[in-house]
Amino acid sequence: MNDLALKWYKILNFPEEFDSEFESNINRDINLCDEKERNLIDMLCRCEALKEEYTKHGIPEDILMDTLSDIVCWSKTCKKLTGKLGLIETFWISKHMDFKLFKLGRLQFTFGQAKINCSKHNLYEGDNILEIHIQEGGPLTPESCIDSIKKAEDFFHRYFPEYDYKCFTCHSWLLNEELKLFLKPDSNILKFQKLYDIVDREESDNAILYIFRWGITKEEVLNYECSNNLQKAIQNHVINGGKLYIATGIVEKNTY
Repeated sequence: MNDLALKWYKILNFPEEFDSEFESNINRDINLCDEKERNLIDMLCRCEALKEEYTKHGIPEDILMDTLSDIVCWSKTCKKLTGKLGLIETFWISKHMDFKLFKLGRLQFTFGQAKINCSKHNLYEGDNILEIHIQEGGPLTPESCIDSIKKAEDFFHRYFPEYDYKCFTCHSWLLNEELKLFLKPDSNILKFQKLYDIVDREESDNAILYIFRWGITKEEVLNYECSNNLQKAIQNHVINGGKLYIATGIVEKNTY
């Protein structure tokens, strides 16, 4: 088990600064590691079986590596939050390991079922969809996102032809149209919104986890030492009693 975890740790190219801590974890009794440390070791070991699944379906290895890069991203988040190298977001990473999530260019895609009714798009609760998710890191340009959506249409047609889906949906704080109050008109976030028909929204503080830091509470935002204009604008918005939202956007097949 330890050899397998170390193999994939190296394959996924974790930052060198984590090397000594990771080697220390895998060289001791697994029962002496805490849960987040065990989570990382377990997910790394599962990479081997996932690679076999990709090979069986004929999916290129570069897509596997791009998809698994999320393990490194979430390990960095765990390190920032807890001071230890591990994983605290196992529910999300399990989607990768269960062959349900794929990173295709800038965006990630998962199998899903619609949670809203939208007659405009002939979409009803329970219909098959492809969910769009945004991995941390890298500019979110409209060109890169359109390219990802095109890749996804080809990918799922080629490797999962039996999966009949109605459309793409994205459920994200990035689609909150009120962000135009805080961002410059040429912002990539506002350009990202224009790729979708935004059809629904709900109140949520989810945005603060991404704008400030993962794990932060709304109360902590009030006294947060802001490092950019967006953080300062959202902080003032929260202080003045403003609400935050998550919105749902739809992209029809063959739109781009």
